[in-house]
Amino acid sequence: MLLLTILLLFVHLVLSMEQSRPIVYERRTVSSGGTDSWEPVYTGGERVYTSRTSSSTSGAQPVYRGGDQVYTRRTVQTIPGSVRVYPGERVYTRRTVQTVPVGSQPVYTAGERVYTDGTRTVYQPYYTASGTSSGSSSSGSSGVCPDTGVRQYINGLSCREAISRDKWLCYDYATRSKECCEACLSYKISDDPSCMYGDRSGDCVRSLRPSQCYDPFNSKLCCQTCPQLKYRNAEPGCEYGDKDPARCPVIQASSCYSPNTASICCNTCARFKQQYNQPGCEYGDKDPVQCPIIQASNCYSPNTANICCKTCARLKQQYNQPGCEYGDKPAQFYAPGYGYPLDCRGYISVFGVDRCKENRTRNVCCFTCAGH
Repeated sequence: MLLLTILLLFVHLVLSMEQSRPIVYERRTVSSGGTDSWEPVYTGGERVYTSRTSSSTSGAQPVYRGGDQVYTRRTVQTIPGSVRVYPGERVYTRRTVQTVPVGSQPVYTAGERVYTDGTRTVYQPYYTASGTSSGSSSSGSSGVCPDTGVRQYINGLSCREAISRDKWLCYDYATRSKECCEACLSYKISDDPSCMYGDRSGDCVRSLRPSQCYDPFNSKLCCQTCPQLKYRNAEPGCEYGDKDPARCPVIQASSCYSPNTASICCNTCARFKQQYNQPGCEYGDKDPVQCPIIQASNCYSPNTANICCKTCARLKQQYNQPGCEYGDKPAQFYAPGYGYPLDCRGYISVFGVDRCKENRTRNVCCFTCAGH
């Protein structure tokens, strides 16, 4: 009786130790149908982990509470050729994959999340006989397209089909797979990485205006089209013409004297400059309203001659007399018996041409006295 009691206690002790020992799930498989070995399908619940202890009940799904996170809810689709697609919630592209036994779930340790418009980009690892999966990629810009072991889809389309519609996808996908790399080679126009496949948007050809290329973002986006829109023999800073093509064509030439306007309307102001072709008066009168109605004698004032440079130049040609470029100088003569001042012509007419013998009168009334 004593011996039986000791034996029962020993068995109870062994069972207790076994139950308290942590259950460690490393690389595990779940038998399906008793013949094939498949990865378990997790359709809901808490996060699933690859290695750690677990608590479970009889016949229930084990819940892993530690270790490296893989996926929360997903299905596994088996494709002929040992290619598995993990749609999951997270989609990865460039990353490393730990080596695992054949038939086991790969563990993603690095990479970027990639979401495109519409269907998510799918990563399809190819498994070798040793259970390894190729996850690194090589550049396709050199003309050599190595097999990366990745079958890339873009918005549900194969690389070749998607890139044939939108060649700028090559900037993002040329290095993702061999198919993408080969498809992009035919669209390569330059070895410059910033414009290797031309414009990054179809709008560049359809609706881009030259002035929009001044924006660094547009210039980079439309790296192929913008150089084609450059003006020939344009001044530096005016490669794409006026920066405000709506306002610049209606400005007055005098507005170009403003440095800000000259910069914004660089092409329009350049045309005005060629039109006037007058040093110091590149854009005509600075006051196009008042200058046309001034008297010629006002141009003897340096300030007026500067402001009304175009008008004064025209008046100067009218008189064409050295020292008397703008006719009689501004002067008013007051004479007894006259209730108003006289100009040079009235003064000489009243008091006679002998007054022109006076140096002061001859200098002021240079044009009137020159005729006598």
